[in-house]
Amino acid sequence: MTSSSAMTSSQSYGLARSHQVTQDHDESGFLPAGWSLKRRIQLLGILVGVVLASATFLGLQLLHMTESARMSDATMQLNLALDRLARQYDKADSPTSAATLSARPLIENGPALRLITLESLADVPGAEGGFYSRSQDRLLGYAFPTYLGSGPKLDIPEAERPTISRLAREAIASQAPVREQVERGFDVILFVAAPLVRDNQAIGAVWLMHRLPGIRNPQWQYYSLGLLSMLGMAGAIAWGAWSIARRLDRAIEQMVDGIRTLQDSASEPIPATGYTEIDRVVSAMNHLVLTKSKSPMNASIACTS
Repeated sequence: MTSSSAMTSSQSYGLARSHQVTQDHDESGFLPAGWSLKRRIQLLGILVGVVLASATFLGLQLLHMTESARMSDATMQLNLALDRLARQYDKADSPTSAATLSARPLIENGPALRLITLESLADVPGAEGGFYSRSQDRLLGYAFPTYLGSGPKLDIPEAERPTISRLAREAIASQAPVREQVERGFDVILFVAAPLVRDNQAIGAVWLMHRLPGIRNPQWQYYSLGLLSMLGMAGAIAWGAWSIARRLDRAIEQMVDGIRTLQDSASEPIPATGYTEIDRVVSAMNHLVLTKSKSPMNASIACTS
């Protein structure tokens, strides 16, 4: 009886002392005092999940905005450049302009139209364009002033010529600007055309195009898949942290329940928990109880009792 009371008191004191040491240690740490290992692991899982989910969300938004921003910026630049090109033509076609002194109409004067295009697009990177003459059914005045090649680009891209001519005719027929977006492999080409009207009659059109290279590159899709994989990994890590915390909590409760039932060598030993580190403590506790029960002092106390 005395041995059982002494063992119980010793165990209670040991648990209380261990709890006090844990609290003293936590007071100097980052986490609040008294936080269990389970809560720490759960917090780690939550933080990992939140950080990776946020990174994935921001990454996806960045990929989306990269494509949409390029498209939006190019469209805005084309619209502004188209207005400027039309105004420059109107200015050059005014009665006081030197271009009107030519024997042929300005809309049929290719060199003069090219000068207008060069001046209008000089500060619009990636934009190329020119004019369409309705009377001649021809594309004239083509220029690409920001071309990055070794020399000036003088010829309209043959692959895009049918699209440009069709849009120019549509703009003349509708007497309103028309726009179109065409995909060429990984590239996207933006087209825009607007009519040139004199005396309520469309005499031609201005047109522009802007090629966005690599905007449909599947490499961006691979980046998206990679980011989604990161999100899946974040979920797996968070779930794993919660699962480990629950199993660890059950193992500790099992060990604590076993310690409370220990009395002497006749008591059932604390069962293994399945965690190597915790089972080492369990084994040490079982060995301690068995050793104390076999010591001469405990034997004499048992005989006296």
